[in-house]
Amino acid sequence: MNRRELLLFGGVMAASGPVCAQQKPMPRIGLLYPNSLEQWGARAREGFQEGLRSLGWIEGKTVSIDYRFANGDPALLSANAADLATGKADLIVAFSGFAAQAARAATSTIPIVMDTGDPVGMSG
Repeated sequence: MNRRELLLFGGVMAASGPVCAQQKPMPRIGLLYPNSLEQWGARAREGFQEGLRSLGWIEGKTVSIDYRFANGDPALLSANAADLATGKADLIVAFSGFAAQAARAATSTIPIVMDTGDPVGMSG
């Protein structure tokens, strides 16, 4: 292999290296909360993240979390749920019955985990 061929081969390998080494995208959790970040609170966020860590999920390293807060606005809650559904979240965590209903209306394909008192009673 002459110098020109070696340089050409090296250039091709450098250009194709990252393409060959692409990794699967990080799983995405969409968190849907009906009120504000302040109402959810730092303690609740820490608890949520600690629960994920206990399962081996670390935000920013093994999982991505998209937080959506509706600030008490039902229209914004629905829009946030739709945004998470179209943003291709792998899972939606709904913190309230209203958030679960909004998520359910936004998608029938993304699993929804809800933290609410009585999901059966809300399904009227």
